[in-house]
Amino acid sequence: MRRFTVILILTLLPLYRLVQIIAHLASTSVMVVFLIRVKPFYRQTVNIQEILNEISVIIAGFHLFIFTEWVERDGRIIMGWSLIAVIGLNVIMNMVMLAYVVFHMMCIKARRKYAINQRALILLRQTNKRKLILQARQV
Repeated sequence: MRRFTVILILTLLPLYRLVQIIAHLASTSVMVVFLIRVKPFYRQTVNIQEILNEISVIIAGFHLFIFTEWVERDGRIIMGWSLIAVIGLNVIMNMVMLAYVVFHMMCIKARRKYAINQRALILLRQTNKRKLILQARQV
């Protein structure tokens, strides 16, 4: 629904850049509030990651005011570097979250594997004891 709204605003109001930027920031802000209040994902890390992504989109959206004809070229270049920094920070943040999730899943799988191996070792020892007891009775 949000993308559809943005497309409508872009096509119906092509000359009103300020309205487009404000509508974009408003829809993204509503999305942040929705993500904070509803928490639509099962895992907390995914909810946090989506909230951080939307906040990054809002910060990048504020840069859109700078990239209009109201600001001189030098100011746009400096803010362009700022936008690149925001996007880079977002990419790094997502990579750190991904590494955390992968590491966490590896730890869970390792614990399960260790527990299964321990159970198998206990069963093996019990069967070996039973065999020894049966051999001792046969002698």
